[in-house]
Amino acid sequence: MRRPAKPAIFGDLRLLKEVIKRERPRKRLREWLILLLRILALACLFFFLARPVVKTGGGASSADSLAVVILLDASYSMRAREAGISNWDRAVLMAEKTLSALGDKDRSGLVVFSDRVEFNSVSLTGRHRDLMEKIREFKPGSRTTQFVPAFQAAFSILERSDAPAKSVMLLSDNAAHGWPRELQDLLLLFKDSKVQIVSSRLPSPQRNLAVSDALATPDFSGNRLRIDATVHNTGEMDLTNVPVALETQADLAAPFVKQSEALVDLKAGEKTLIVLSAPMNSGESLLGRVVAAPDSLDADNFFYFGLHSPEKIRILCVEEPSGAQALTGESFYFREALLAPPSPFEITTVNVSEIKRQNLASYSVMVLVNPGQMEADALRQISAYVERGGSLLVTSGERVSQSGLDDILPVHFGSVLETGQLSVSVRAQADDAPALSLASEYDWDKFNVEKIVEPVLKDAAEPFLAFSDGKPLLVFSGDGRTAVWMTTLDRKWTGAASKPAFVPLMRHVAGRLSLRSSQGPFPSLRVGDPAMPAAPAPKERGLAYGWQEPGIFKAKDFVCVNVEPRGGESSASPLPEREMRALFPENPLTWVETGEKFQQQLLSLLRGKDVARIFLLAAAVFLFFEILLASRRIRTAAALVFLMTVSISSGSVVPGNRFIFAQLKAGPEAADWDPYPSASRDILSFLQQTTSVKTVPSPRWVDLQDPLLFQSPFLVFTGAGRLSWTKTERDNLKKYISGGGLVFVENRTGEISGSFDDSFRSELKQMFPEKALSLIPRTHAVFRSFYLLRTVGGRRQAQNYLEGLEVDGRVAVIYSHNDILGAWAKDLLGNYLFECSPGGEAQRWESQKLMMNIIVYSVTGTYKTDTIHTPFIEDKLRN
Repeated sequence: MRRPAKPAIFGDLRLLKEVIKRERPRKRLREWLILLLRILALACLFFFLARPVVKTGGGASSADSLAVVILLDASYSMRAREAGISNWDRAVLMAEKTLSALGDKDRSGLVVFSDRVEFNSVSLTGRHRDLMEKIREFKPGSRTTQFVPAFQAAFSILERSDAPAKSVMLLSDNAAHGWPRELQDLLLLFKDSKVQIVSSRLPSPQRNLAVSDALATPDFSGNRLRIDATVHNTGEMDLTNVPVALETQADLAAPFVKQSEALVDLKAGEKTLIVLSAPMNSGESLLGRVVAAPDSLDADNFFYFGLHSPEKIRILCVEEPSGAQALTGESFYFREALLAPPSPFEITTVNVSEIKRQNLASYSVMVLVNPGQMEADALRQISAYVERGGSLLVTSGERVSQSGLDDILPVHFGSVLETGQLSVSVRAQADDAPALSLASEYDWDKFNVEKIVEPVLKDAAEPFLAFSDGKPLLVFSGDGRTAVWMTTLDRKWTGAASKPAFVPLMRHVAGRLSLRSSQGPFPSLRVGDPAMPAAPAPKERGLAYGWQEPGIFKAKDFVCVNVEPRGGESSASPLPEREMRALFPENPLTWVETGEKFQQQLLSLLRGKDVARIFLLAAAVFLFFEILLASRRIRTAAALVFLMTVSISSGSVVPGNRFIFAQLKAGPEAADWDPYPSASRDILSFLQQTTSVKTVPSPRWVDLQDPLLFQSPFLVFTGAGRLSWTKTERDNLKKYISGGGLVFVENRTGEISGSFDDSFRSELKQMFPEKALSLIPRTHAVFRSFYLLRTVGGRRQAQNYLEGLEVDGRVAVIYSHNDILGAWAKDLLGNYLFECSPGGEAQRWESQKLMMNIIVYSVTGTYKTDTIHTPFIEDKLRN
């Protein structure tokens, strides 16, 4: 009987089993890792194909529709210029880029505002280019800023939209004075916390001197006009030796003539008062303005004023008869002070009984010199004169307390007091520049007075001169129509008549009283104030209601209009971001910069940031490690990953129906035919972002003997030197142009009749002897194929036109002198290589828009001029 077989394990098998047992956990871990990496790679590829975005604030996904309302500030502070471009131009540039970034399914609205809503689109529209054209109709006016009406209009538009993502784009300098100080006033308006608010950061004026006020008064020490002007440094820089001038004009048709000038030194935020003067011609109306030197914001550099100047200021002087010297006694020093040449005064001296025979309405001021007891008829006449607007000065003495004038005057008369040689001082108000000047220019300690009639002040009485113990010496009524001199005019009670201050004091008093009655400044208004009923706005300046621009206007009488006499808009310092966030506690609030990356940053905010490339890169990394774990050959793994990455990333590079940017190699060196290597890729990127044209991301370089020339319908050629093509090259280019190709030619030199210009025209003439380059009219489709253009941009604006060569009814060659490609050129860090002259960034934006138009024209041809579209265009204009 056989014994059952027993397995016998040899030494090698035992060793192999032990090895397998030990390796099993490691192998299992490796398999799990490979599986995990494959799953992660597949997940990343899935997300890459889904084109995910990361939302910020109220950003929408790429599949969502957007509702965006643009708030465009048209207040006068938006005229401020920094680095050669105004904040308005920056804001318009951002508005156009915002609208051009929106797609067909997105909706947009527009609110243009100052301290009121200037334009409201009322509803959202998908015709974004219509709003671009509407924006170009506006310019910053002369009004101030108020944000609440603008936001109220914007939220009213958005609340009727069912778009999943809503945004308000605020394009303003965010001047702090335009925001409400009470938080609840703003919160009542904004109920939709889902609305994202995107605000621009515009630069504040660095150098800005504002003329915020100018007081015009006659200087009665001579025939001159005195101007006390308030100037305010509202910029962020200290100012040194800034000229401020006084200019006058004989009438509205006459030019302004400089009369005097002052130099101003002010630290940022400081203000000061300066004094200017000009000759005062009697019998004429004085028109003028105070002008500061040009700076960042010129709108507030002017302050207009006007003043009546009667031929003579007539004064009736009444005094009691006193013997042979009755008409030359007590009023002698007063008359001498006013009549010293040159004098704007005319004085008639009478006694009390002659008052009734005078035409009191013809006098600006009546002076009663130490009047005694007056008859009832005389008192009634004087009272009626004051009630009709006349001015009255009463001087004191032994008789005045019995005069019966207490009811008319700002004081009651008491007993005679000795002053004990107390010192005298002027009590001038802070805003009374002539009085302040009077107080500072004379030594009032030597203005001695021995006796006065004790005054008992009535309500609203205003002491102008007072003793050191507080007793008044000269008192005006609250309305400025009457004044009382509490001592004599002669030298019985005072030695004031012999002091230097007496003459300017008496002229100041007479001038102040006369200004209250027969003369004064012309009406002064602020831009936007309603027109006065008695002086409707002048039709000759095209103003229907009120005044919308500063200046001097003739409307029944002269009216002086200023942008904002008391300041505010001139100080365009923005509201701090922390305080602005407090105004919108429930809304996502983000700021964007105004530079070249604005559109990319804005799209990231509105659409979210496209992170598909990150997932593609992650998939490649996971596949690399998966292959590395699955294969021991690192080189093989790396090669496979590279091939996979290239195949994935190049899947969208198949030309198909995509636009190809082809550039002609037609110079001896690359620097001649391709001086801006980065420009083409930026153009293609911008084209894909702003239009529906699909592009091949890389440019194509061809020469005139390359077969690929005829597979490139759009051809760019830039040059600066003389051309010399062979017959074969000319024949190929002619065949290309005649077959439907479009050639965009750039003369980088900008020179007409230069070597490039002459040789290029000569080459064209050999190809098309019967044709020549001619100006492309502004009505041509190339100026409206995508943007509606009114100017020709470029790195330099050598010529404000394009030339073209027409073949078979279409412009087949477009010729520019402005180096448009140079406006796109950047360095390795992404900064623009060249400034655009003379228009700065606004001109660069016009260059970019023109390039888009030329490319779209090459794709669409005469689409914009076909008559089949006329009904649609007419309907668009009607709506």
